[in-house]
Amino acid sequence: MIILIRVNSEETINNPPLGLLYVGDALKKAGYDVKVYHVSENDILSFTEEIISLNPLWVGFSVNTGWSMRAALRLTSIIKDAGIPTVWGNAHASILPHQCLLEVAIDFVVIGEGEVTAVELSKAIAKKADYHDIKGIGFKESGGRIIITKSRELIEDLDQYEMDWTLLDPDAYVFEAPQFGMKRAFQFITSRGCPHSCGFCFNQEFNRGRWRAHSEHFVIDKVLALKEKLGLDGIRFWDDNFFTNRKRAFRILDAIGLPYTSEIRVDYFNEEFAKKLSASGCKMVLLGLESGSDRILKLINKNTTRKANWEALKLLNRYPQISIHPSVIVGFPSETEDEYKETLDMFAEMIRTHPNFWFVRLGIWVPYPGCDLYKRAVADGIKMPARIEEWDDLLFDTSKSKSLVCVDWIADKRDIEIDEEYLVMLNKMVHSRIPYGPLIHLLHWRIKNRFYGFPVEKTIFHIVGSLLKGIRKLVSRF
Repeated sequence: MIILIRVNSEETINNPPLGLLYVGDALKKAGYDVKVYHVSENDILSFTEEIISLNPLWVGFSVNTGWSMRAALRLTSIIKDAGIPTVWGNAHASILPHQCLLEVAIDFVVIGEGEVTAVELSKAIAKKADYHDIKGIGFKESGGRIIITKSRELIEDLDQYEMDWTLLDPDAYVFEAPQFGMKRAFQFITSRGCPHSCGFCFNQEFNRGRWRAHSEHFVIDKVLALKEKLGLDGIRFWDDNFFTNRKRAFRILDAIGLPYTSEIRVDYFNEEFAKKLSASGCKMVLLGLESGSDRILKLINKNTTRKANWEALKLLNRYPQISIHPSVIVGFPSETEDEYKETLDMFAEMIRTHPNFWFVRLGIWVPYPGCDLYKRAVADGIKMPARIEEWDDLLFDTSKSKSLVCVDWIADKRDIEIDEEYLVMLNKMVHSRIPYGPLIHLLHWRIKNRFYGFPVEKTIFHIVGSLLKGIRKLVSRF
C-alpha cells in the first residue's frame, strides 16, 4: 500500500489533486495498491490514525510553495514518527529540495514529474536498496548528508498515464458556475508546461520551458467519458497553456461540445482566434494582462505590450458573452509607483470599456522559487524563507509578508487592498442596473489619483445595496 496526500486550505479544497491522480495511476499500473487522501488543513488529525494503521510502504505529499505547508509538514512529522518513510513532491520539493530535506520529517523528495520516479523509488524502498541511481530524487544518507541525484527526463508520451478517478470521488469536484450557465462543471488537464518564459512563472524550471500534450483522441475520449458519467455541462481547462497549439485546442473543443473556461495570453488574439473562441463555446477567459506599463511587461518577459492588451480587449468586445477575468500582478522588482498607477488606470478604463469585464483582485508579486525574477530578488538582497513553515507565514500572513515586498512604495499592503476595493466597487457599479453615472466618474477619478478621502459614493453604494437586498428578500416571501 502506498498513500498519497494533498493538504489544501478550506478555500482551495475543491480543487482536485490532479497530479496525485497521475502518480497514483502510474503506481497502480506497476502493481501497487494506492490510496489518495485529499484533506483540509483543519482536518489532518482526523486521518492520521487511519493512515498509520494501513502501514503503507511510504506516504507521499504533493506540496506547492505556501499552500498549507505547515499543515502538510505537521502531518508528515506524525507519519515519520510512526516509522513510515515520507516523500514530498510537486513544485516546492522540486525547486528547493535541499530546503525540504533539512526537515527531519521528510525522508525523500521527488524532483519534477513523479510518475516514473515514484515507481522506481517504491521498488527501492521495498528492497531497502541503494537510492543513488534513481533519477529525480533527493534523500539523506545515514549521516544526514543530503544527496540530489541526476535529473530525470521529461515524459514525452503523456498518454501513458491518466488522472485515475477511481482514487477519488469525481462527483465531489463537480462545481457550479451559474454566471457562465454551468451547473455541473469539472476541471481537466490536457497538457503540461508552457513554451513562454514569463519571469514570474516556475514553468521555466519545473517544465524546462517546454510544452507537452496528451493526444487529441486521448483528451476527447476521457472528457466525453466524464461528461457521460457525471452529467457535465462545462469544463475548466487547468492547463498551464491550453491554447499553445490553437488548432489542436479547437479540434478538441469541437469534439467535446462543452462550454468552457480557460487561461489565454493576449498575444494569441486576432480576429480569427476571437471568432473561434466565441463559436467554440468559450464562457470566460482568464486574460494574462498583468500590467499597464510597457517597461514592466518587458521586465517580466511577457512579450506583450499595453497596446496588445487593449487590442485583445477590443476584439473580445465583439463577443460580449465571453466574460473576461484579468490577471494582474503589481510590485515587481524596480516597479515605480507611477508604473503602478498606469496599471490602475488601465484596469479602471477596461472596466468601463468592456460589457463583461470582471476585475477580482490585485495580485502583489511574490518571489516564488523557480522563476527568473526570484533570482533577481535574491540578488537584490530580499531575504527568502530558510524553512518550510516560514513560507506558509510569509505568503499568507499580511502583517508578515511585507518583508517579501520588493518595492519601497508598498509601505503597507492595506494601501493596495484599498485600490483593489475601489476597482471592485467600480466594476460592480458599471455592471449594476442602477444608474450610478456620476459616481462611476468619481470612482474612476479616485482610483486614478489614489485619493479615497470622504468616500460619499462608498456609503451610497452600500446603502443602495442593502436596500436592494431587503427588497429581494421581501419579494421572495410572496
